[in-house]
Amino acid sequence: MNRRLDEQIFMLSGGGVIAVTGAGGKTSLLVLLSRYCRDKRLRVLQTTTTKVQTPRWYDFGCDHVFFDDEVFHHEPKAGEIVFYGMTGSDDGKIHAPDQDAIGRLSASYDVTIIEADGARRLPLKLHTARDPVVPTFVTSVIAVMGLSSLGKRRADVCFGERREGVVDVAYLQSLLNDDEGACKGFSPSRRCMVFCNQYETLSAAEKTDVKRLSCEYPLLWGSVLENRLYDKRV
Repeated sequence: MNRRLDEQIFMLSGGGVIAVTGAGGKTSLLVLLSRYCRDKRLRVLQTTTTKVQTPRWYDFGCDHVFFDDEVFHHEPKAGEIVFYGMTGSDDGKIHAPDQDAIGRLSASYDVTIIEADGARRLPLKLHTARDPVVPTFVTSVIAVMGLSSLGKRRADVCFGERREGVVDVAYLQSLLNDDEGACKGFSPSRRCMVFCNQYETLSAAEKTDVKRLSCEYPLLWGSVLENRLYDKRV
């Protein structure tokens, strides 16, 4: 039976203000969850506390895009997706609005989804003191890990990693355990989970191996591309 990934993650998150962190499918998951919420006739705000691709180049599936305070004059309708970010940089990215502004604005929406981390399109992330950027008003955090990293050189696929070695299940487990790893930004006051994306890229043996991963928070294996949840451990 094909269990829908968007439905399962939304149920675990509880809606509210969701921060998506990590690497290996954050933006794609943001879009997938947004579309699920639109189908449920929920008002959705998409934004960032770091940087994201511009909606001019990347399809966020949004109905309206705002790059200034005009967003506060917009009254979102049921089933509407609104994107809010700041321009003005020469790097082609959309930058974070003021966090207080996001907090105030989220009161006008049923669900706010924040891309709260950056990884330069790599499938894994090792954090620094500066990230992820998870505001205090966030109610749930979804940390993404890209399983397409398996078997590859760590420094090539993990943003922030300089140590030598190849990505294997033991290394993925170390990222789950490390204070600067996947679970950074989690707290008991929030609904938190780790989503292992790109499960469909693995061999049968690799799929068995990654099921050995463990975490004190809910752990899910699935595919944003297929919108499919393969397994979860809560």
